[in-house]
Amino acid sequence: MTTDPTCDTGSAQEFQAFLDALRTGGSRPVSATDRLGDLGYDSLAILEMILAVEAHYGVEILSTVALTDVQTVSDLYQVLRDKQGERP
Repeated sequence: MTTDPTCDTGSAQEFQAFLDALRTGGSRPVSATDRLGDLGYDSLAILEMILAVEAHYGVEILSTVALTDVQTVSDLYQVLRDKQGERP
C-alpha cells in the first residue's frame, strides 16, 4: 500500500476496494451501504482503518469528525471527499 499525500479518492468503487484490502477476512466485497460494525470492525479497528485512510490519502479526518459520525462506508467516503476538497 502506497502513501501519497496527493492521492485522489478516485471512484467510490476504488475506495471500497482500498477498504477491502485493509480487511482481514470477509466473504464478500465491501459496499457503500455497509455499516462499519457489520464488516467486523470494533471501535479500535475503525480508528485504525481511519488512520490508514488518512495516511494513504494524505488527509486529516479525525481532527474534525467524530468516530460516531462515520457509520457506513459511504459516510467515510463522503468525509474523505469533503476533506480533499478543502486542500489548498
